[in-house]
Amino acid sequence: MSGSSPSSSEPIIFVHRGCQPFFHAVARQAIRMNPRADVWNIGDVRAREVPGLRFEKLSRYESEMRQLEEVYVHYSPNPVDFELFCIQRWFAVWGLMERLDVRQAWVLDSDVLVYSELMGLDAFKTLGTGFTINGASPHAMFIRSRDALRTFCDDTIAAYRDGHMSDVAMRLGGEVKGISDMAFFQYVSRLHPGLMGNNAEIVDGAMFDNNFGSDQGCEMENGRKRLTWIDGAPHATLRGNGELVRLHGLHFQGGLKPAILEFMAEHGPERRSLLTLLEGTMCRVMRSRRRKRLEKIIGSVDSLPAKAA
Repeated sequence: MSGSSPSSSEPIIFVHRGCQPFFHAVARQAIRMNPRADVWNIGDVRAREVPGLRFEKLSRYESEMRQLEEVYVHYSPNPVDFELFCIQRWFAVWGLMERLDVRQAWVLDSDVLVYSELMGLDAFKTLGTGFTINGASPHAMFIRSRDALRTFCDDTIAAYRDGHMSDVAMRLGGEVKGISDMAFFQYVSRLHPGLMGNNAEIVDGAMFDNNFGSDQGCEMENGRKRLTWIDGAPHATLRGNGELVRLHGLHFQGGLKPAILEFMAEHGPERRSLLTLLEGTMCRVMRSRRRKRLEKIIGSVDSLPAKAA
């Protein structure tokens, strides 16, 4: 753990493996917009390039995650390791909340840029009695009750163990395929009506972006929501009435993820440092390529037959 000071009562938590530059930008943005909150990453590599980002080793929660692995059955076209980890991460989040003894937390995917202080979004916190996700996706999630997250974990284990996967797949037309953590959140919400709220809905003239590359009822431009910037915050324009809606976060889902650095270089407050980061990343790539070429040349020379004396 980074530091020994007590955690804030409403931390922001990422679960991210690796240390890619786009995640550095995402974490910096979360810290910048949320000065009163502790921002954590549960991962395998400490992001030393991000001052203020607290770090928790993912391996600390192996026993929690193993609970799911022991009963897991793969029902997804995605690779096993990917889909399993997408569900296991919630066991790690519960473990960190338990260790910190915090009842509430925000959990963000590592491709979500935050543009509001999340601690102040009281209207979004009460949409569900247990947690609030974005439509069917938990990429920008408020956990109102740690016990509710434990309920999610326990119900997920029980569904695999007791063979309830056809019930989990109800939203997929009953066919057991494409099972993910999103399907389980929907399943748990059916088991416990009122437990889950939806922050993709407009509340007080604002909402969370579901996917920057989908319209969500808003005008589009070049394959993304058309943005208007007001006081440093992105706003989308609703189709039809032209109303501006503030976006508390932008979700660079899937293929948009590589565009995060470019986007922040254009719109972020650290334009110069981000451009420097991009240049530095390119330089490291070039040095790596040159080193590999040199090693190949050296290897070729070493393999030549020695000259006779």
